[in-house]
Amino acid sequence: MNGYMQKTGIVIPCYNEYDRLDTRQFEEFITTRDDYYLCFVNDGSSDQTATLLKEFVGRHPEKSGWVNLEQNAGKAEAVRQGFLYCLRADRFEYIGFIDADLATPLSQVAYLIDWARLYGKKMIFGSRVKRLGVQIHRRTIRHILGRIFATVISNMLDLPIYDSQCGIKFMTGEYARIAFDKPFLSKWVFDVEIFARLKISLDRMDQDILEVPLLEWSEIGGSKLKISSMLRVPKDLYKIYKNYNLK
Repeated sequence: MNGYMQKTGIVIPCYNEYDRLDTRQFEEFITTRDDYYLCFVNDGSSDQTATLLKEFVGRHPEKSGWVNLEQNAGKAEAVRQGFLYCLRADRFEYIGFIDADLATPLSQVAYLIDWARLYGKKMIFGSRVKRLGVQIHRRTIRHILGRIFATVISNMLDLPIYDSQCGIKFMTGEYARIAFDKPFLSKWVFDVEIFARLKISLDRMDQDILEVPLLEWSEIGGSKLKISSMLRVPKDLYKIYKNYNLK
């Protein structure tokens, strides 16, 4: 990174995304906005993702960077490494992450950041609430399973979170240093661990966080989550519950 100033850093974890990473949308976003910086993380991809990211950053060196992990570490560690990269720069008002498939459009990043600044929140994240006047597209079975999971998480954390697993979350450097200081216990439900770490470390956590229903979100095929990983979720949640003494 050079001395060019951006207010918001966006971490995008990438694992074998060569065929579906829409670089055009990312380019349009950062060329029309001076206050955003993209940090791609290649999570040990076995395809040409690393080459694609290197070329992208080469075209936009002032507004983007990338972290290259030699071995696949999982989404949690890839996101963490992206956050550590942005924290080292020490120049972002907010740092967050989104999914590489852009299930959450980049327009929603600016939408959430505007809300965060308006209300002076230290963390903001989206939720997928299907309602009139918005474009939320999700299979019924995924919605039902998501509501069951969210209810479990809300009770576990004793926090009124509607959608803990929505893949767009932004926070200040203060919050990011707490949430991403150490490796996560789980590769896939690390979002829950983020909330757990903040809850046990901050007195005003529930007052400084805002959950905002998104205007757009679309379910994208090609999920990297395997059945074996899904079967680990209950065990991972139990580990989080015990490790952070959640009550």
